[in-house]
Amino acid sequence: MISEFLNQIIELIEKKIGLKPKSVSFLIWEWVLKERMKLCNLSTYEDYYKRLQMSPHEVQELVELIVVPETWFFRDKSVFEFLTSLIHEKKIQNGPLKVLSVACSTGEEPYSIAMTLLAAGLAPKDFMVDALDISKKSLTKAEIGIYGKNSFRGKELDYRDVYFDHTSEGYAIKEDVKQHVHFYFGNILDKTPFDAHSYPLIFCRNVLIYLDTVAQERTFKQLKSFLAPGGYLIVGPAEMQIARNAGFEPVHFPRAYAFTLEQKEEKPVEEKPRPIQAKGTRQRLLQKLCAPFAFADLPPSAEAPAMIQVAPSIQGSDTKTLMLEEALKLANGGFFEEASSVCFKFMHQYGANPDIYYLLGLIQHAIGDEVKAEEFFHKTVYLRPSHYEALVYLALLHEKKGEFNKAELFRKRAQKNL
Repeated sequence: MISEFLNQIIELIEKKIGLKPKSVSFLIWEWVLKERMKLCNLSTYEDYYKRLQMSPHEVQELVELIVVPETWFFRDKSVFEFLTSLIHEKKIQNGPLKVLSVACSTGEEPYSIAMTLLAAGLAPKDFMVDALDISKKSLTKAEIGIYGKNSFRGKELDYRDVYFDHTSEGYAIKEDVKQHVHFYFGNILDKTPFDAHSYPLIFCRNVLIYLDTVAQERTFKQLKSFLAPGGYLIVGPAEMQIARNAGFEPVHFPRAYAFTLEQKEEKPVEEKPRPIQAKGTRQRLLQKLCAPFAFADLPPSAEAPAMIQVAPSIQGSDTKTLMLEEALKLANGGFFEEASSVCFKFMHQYGANPDIYYLLGLIQHAIGDEVKAEEFFHKTVYLRPSHYEALVYLALLHEKKGEFNKAELFRKRAQKNL
């Protein structure tokens, strides 16, 4: 029987940060609460609930464990190409440029913005970046500005030699980048230190998808008050429909996920849908939608698990089932972008779902984007820690990068769920 006070604790934190119900798995809640109760020397959910009622500090400690940072430098390269184009084509206001990064996590996004603007030719006096996050621990790391290998993904890492110093502790971002970024602790749902209508450019990526409807509305109200006339809002790929519903108009720049409150003159690029063909075993993977053991470079002892079916978390709703079947059919036909669009539409309507994230991971792996594939597989196991296939994929991806300790951890987690 689930404790009444356990439910009240979950509802308290969900309401505070606007989380959509069940967007964090019950197993995660049990784990983080066990950790905090042990540190507080409390044995019952009732006692811990009373502690939360009396201690804002303890509420923050619990939030720190629920909000898991998952970010890296220049995440979604096209977004920063869009930012560069705005500078070169002079589509944003003259004078000092102010950029806002909401849910900035450990700082990779706002620092990427600063590096992009410096590389685009802006002088140090010509811009500043404000960055907001609900996690004090993440902000502390951001302000220190020292990062490990996990913050640098992909093959194009030339910027690291220009804007970082390699130290014994990791890669330290240089002061001429740090000076442009100002970090603030706060919740976008609450009062913030920012001036109204002052930002020509706002980044709010991969946050809205986890918020409930009320929190989304409050967030957009805040964002609209911060956005300068004619300014641009950049969201995550899964949040495009949410932005449209809030009254924003899309800007037609490939994979930038940019929006404005005013219709711009850009014309969309008209392209006929066509299958994006993956090579070798990857094509066979998407034709059958098998789990990771379809790859030739797997150990001989690996056994092939069953193909993806309509998952238990999706069964029971005809609309949900039909949407998943549509996504599977499109992916099988090689229409990966269309399949991804259906997946994002599903999450917009029904919330984050581990089975949808797993399918997105398969699609990205099939087209050769292992960085994005890893991101989606991480989201899968965050929402469902026992997801065997996603755990095996993560083991393989980390092994391929030479991160053998991490790979072994994921393999052991997978074996426990056989």
